[in-house]
Amino acid sequence: MKKIILILSLVLVFACSEDEGMSDEKFIQIYQEVLVARESTADREAGTSKVNEVFAKYNISEPEFRRMYLKMASDKPKRLAEMMDSIRIQTEVEIGKIDSTKKVLEMEQDTNSATKTDK
Repeated sequence: MKKIILILSLVLVFACSEDEGMSDEKFIQIYQEVLVARESTADREAGTSKVNEVFAKYNISEPEFRRMYLKMASDKPKRLAEMMDSIRIQTEVEIGKIDSTKKVLEMEQDTNSATKTDK
């Protein structure tokens, strides 16, 4: 009898966790990648394309992601606020890396242009 109750409990736990949708960690990862995709591209269409690639990578649609966001906002507003802080920090770091890479590439291009002009 105890084994049956344990098995049923486990089934209920897994069933409920699937209904909740994605884990907080996965939500953070997706949202952070969406923000980086938007911030790293000045062109709106290219940014939208990159965002769609992020959703495809995680096998989720934009409406599904929005529903998850709204559900978290209503069910766990404090946790969502904590997650947003984490996402903001991670995004700033990632965008900083992208900006640094762009600056290095620009400096290399400037150096190459100057070298060609000198010749």
